[in-house]
Amino acid sequence: MNKRTIGILFVVSIIMDLIGGGLIAGGVAGSTTTTDASGYTSATLGNPALFALGIAIVSLSAIPYLVAWIASLVNLARLQQWIWFVFMLIFQWITLLIYVIAGPTTPRGVPQYAQYGPPQGYPPQPQGYPQQGYPQQPQGYPQQQGYPQQQGYPQQPQGYPPPQGYPQQPQGYPPPQGYPQQPQGYPQQPQPPQENPPQQ
Repeated sequence: MNKRTIGILFVVSIIMDLIGGGLIAGGVAGSTTTTDASGYTSATLGNPALFALGIAIVSLSAIPYLVAWIASLVNLARLQQWIWFVFMLIFQWITLLIYVIAGPTTPRGVPQYAQYGPPQGYPPQPQGYPQQGYPQQPQGYPQQQGYPQQQGYPQQPQGYPPPQGYPQQPQGYPPPQGYPQQPQGYPQQPQPPQENPPQQ
């Protein structure tokens, strides 16, 4: 049973005690005493019905109190809070009141308010693993529209980009075999000079 239920039962027993005590006081009010000739004294209640009802309510108030007291003992034994357990046995009413207000809810040796950790079974992240969150763009990443500019954008070398067009081959470079035929009118590349074989 949790502490909230124990507290409700304890408060109910106190309220029943107060109501029963008021009814008993109302039943005693107006009582009279008479003494006969032999010296015997008798008392008469002012309202016997209220007095009997008050006694009944006070007696019934012990039921929720005993339930709350036994439940608190069970909770303290399960939590291994033996100091609280002994005080609950000796000083029942006052210890139960303190337990309902500021009693322990965790086992002995465990912090009252344990910090939340990662869920069980979650694979541990290796040391140096980047923190979760929005992925940071590398330095020099092309800027996006509306994105704050980043420092250190690398400048392109002078003369970059290369001129568009077909890359020029060095003078005298023979075309590779199987090279696709060039379209008509394409400037022919100069042929390398042929050496005459020596005459014998």
